[in-house]
Amino acid sequence: MVEELSKNDEPLKQVRAQSVAVLFVDIVGFTAFADGRTPEEVVSTLRQFHALMEREVFRHNGTLDKYLGDGLMATFGTPFAGDADASNALRCAQAMMTAADRWSDERKAAHEAPIRVSFGLHYGPVVLGDIGLTCLEFAVIGSTVNAASRLEALTRALALELAPIRVNAVSPGVVRTNLWQSMTVEERERLFEDVGNSLPVGRVGEPHDVAQAYLFLMQEGFATGQTIVVDGGRVLV
Repeated sequence: MVEELSKNDEPLKQVRAQSVAVLFVDIVGFTAFADGRTPEEVVSTLRQFHALMEREVFRHNGTLDKYLGDGLMATFGTPFAGDADASNALRCAQAMMTAADRWSDERKAAHEAPIRVSFGLHYGPVVLGDIGLTCLEFAVIGSTVNAASRLEALTRALALELAPIRVNAVSPGVVRTNLWQSMTVEERERLFEDVGNSLPVGRVGEPHDVAQAYLFLMQEGFATGQTIVVDGGRVLV
């Protein structure tokens, strides 16, 4: 990307609309985690977390838009849109989940507090352009950005606002799908085995596991405002 922009920086100057995948990542309960810990420990933890997450952003052809304290915002399709932006973002989120789980397991093994990470991902139209007067920033603006940052939190609020329309969400863990095809067969199988062995159910998810959760929510007419976690018990360990 740097090479492309060095030849032509017009994409950064043009105000335009295009479809982009926006990914928000955030440490759950970091304010409580930071209370009672030294500044050095807090900053060290953040640096480790940011390093893990940004590595996956760049590995999946994303752009690190900004750090947000104990989180970050990444985009896929800026400043140049591509055919694989949405799938790259989804693969990145899945890789981040795996990296975050491993990091948390390593912390527990070292008798340190485990870390939980939340994710919000959405794909859709945004406005791109420079904002600011003396200090310019290339900004990604629009409802797609807002949706990504608030997707899980809005589930319950939308259930009330859109009633009697029901609003529910499914939050899957590691699932064996073609989205992992960017990895070699050996890497995929090692990942699935490692993750499966760490879960109470003893295996990673299959597509039908997630499909059954969706079917349940579609058929259960008395459920609304709920997020069903289908992760093999990862939230328990």
